[in-house]
Amino acid sequence: HPPPTLSTLPHPTPPNMGAACTHVGSAEGQLVLECDDGEESPIKSTLTRLVPSALPVVNSPHADDDFSVKPRPKQRSRPPSASPKTMHLEDSFQQLQAASPLRALRAQRPGAQLRPDFSGTWLCDSIFGDMEALMIALEVSWTRRTAASLINYGAGFVSRRIQQLGDDMEMEIIGTPNDFIQQFRVGCGQQKAQGPNGECLVNPSWDGSCLRIETSELDGTLPAVTRHDLQGGGLMISMTAKGETAGWKFIRQSSC
Repeated sequence: HPPPTLSTLPHPTPPNMGAACTHVGSAEGQLVLECDDGEESPIKSTLTRLVPSALPVVNSPHADDDFSVKPRPKQRSRPPSASPKTMHLEDSFQQLQAASPLRALRAQRPGAQLRPDFSGTWLCDSIFGDMEALMIALEVSWTRRTAASLINYGAGFVSRRIQQLGDDMEMEIIGTPNDFIQQFRVGCGQQKAQGPNGECLVNPSWDGSCLRIETSELDGTLPAVTRHDLQGGGLMISMTAKGETAGWKFIRQSSC
């Protein structure tokens, strides 16, 4: 007998539609199902048009219908990975930032590194070196040298009040025969400032964590170098002139 088709099946209820069917194969232009009673039911292109070819037919024994049509699960999307071209552009941009002249200028400016803070009121506690030889190198008169030696060159008497804001410095020297206030900016080259004998020239600069000040008279005579260092919680100030070096040790009295 020829296999039954949709047109030859009786209506309204086709035979064996209540039985579970399993997909066993396909022929050209038709879909073949095998029912529970062992018979094969070919379903021609009419059923094919009802079921889109993009949707696979899967067995669903728990469904009420003869067969179920379930869409294929969607694949989870992944973010696109960076292409070699994009990675190359990012690397080039980072290299450009590292080589920026402005970045290099900021790294080289005087205030870029952490500077010591000399702010506070400091009292001279002791002296070191040959003070007499240093004062002779500075061409200090005998009368003033004698007066300075009588008060131990300021130990226990002389104090300094320092205010610092970055590279801007103000030093007030108190307790000497000629008190004065000296103001300057570190790293700005030679500039005029007040000294013990009136106006003078100073050239302050940073030498690591040390404040180095070159001083001279307005005509360039009597050159000397003064160094300020923070050591062991104290302020060490040394002065060198014509190869002679001596200095003062200060202890902090208060912070500004």
